[in-house]
Amino acid sequence: MKFAFLLMYELRAVKKTYQELYKNLIKPYDADIFICVQKALNDDDERLNLFNENVICKEIYDKPEPISYFGIENNLNVTSMDDHTTSRHNWNKYSNLQVYINYHKMAQIISKHVDKYDYFILIRCDSYILFPFPDKKLFENIPKFMYFINAQYCKGWGDKGIPTFIHRNYILDYLNSYYNIISNPSYKPEIINALNASGLLNQEKFQNKCLSLVNLQDKIQKINSLNYYWTAENVNDYNTWSCPHYSPIYNNVICKYDGQCNEAHENYNLWLNGKRWKFDINNNYFYLG
Repeated sequence: MKFAFLLMYELRAVKKTYQELYKNLIKPYDADIFICVQKALNDDDERLNLFNENVICKEIYDKPEPISYFGIENNLNVTSMDDHTTSRHNWNKYSNLQVYINYHKMAQIISKHVDKYDYFILIRCDSYILFPFPDKKLFENIPKFMYFINAQYCKGWGDKGIPTFIHRNYILDYLNSYYNIISNPSYKPEIINALNASGLLNQEKFQNKCLSLVNLQDKIQKINSLNYYWTAENVNDYNTWSCPHYSPIYNNVICKYDGQCNEAHENYNLWLNGKRWKFDINNNYFYLG
């Protein structure tokens, strides 16, 4: 089995997390690293150089203007692009649009390499991993699907979870889905339907709609134990949505979402008490047992 880790988005918190990324993710999977990230911080070059093992390519770019990137006939005006003071309709918030652009750029980079790998790993680089992901050997005899972290803390935002391991059969369709749907005016009625069905269209529900439109919904299976939380190097770090803060429960832990931090630590306690990853072959999901 051959794995590739796709390092994307902005290089937030990597000075704090990169060693855990290597320890609990990159080295256990012997994963090659493809890096395509956005310029955001004054020391981006220094942060980028922290990743110096297993790296196949590195690209860092200036964030483009979204309307131009998606084309003049894009569907971004289905809801206001200015009403982003709350989570309502944040599917087309500027920072979320940059995520979709980043996916599209990464798809272009890996398109010539897809057949070399079995699975592609997607995880934010500000993720502090508390214990390893499922053992590499467990992937050898499981169905070739997309495996999403089934996190309880974000159930109210959307029901598909966080993409983590995507089989090569689906990686390009997944990464290109946002760009294709936003840039093609024929999808505008579908986006409007999604808005009317839910009353709001946040990033998570937009993901669900995109997965449905590219016929990937039935390719999703679950990883039923969250093993990381999003962190920051200090509580004053730059961020686009949530505010880094000290956990009220776990001393000296900086997190962005208390629910995520608590859930990950609860699973960490299970790990410390001897629980290990297993795969339910009848229902096609990973769990700690």
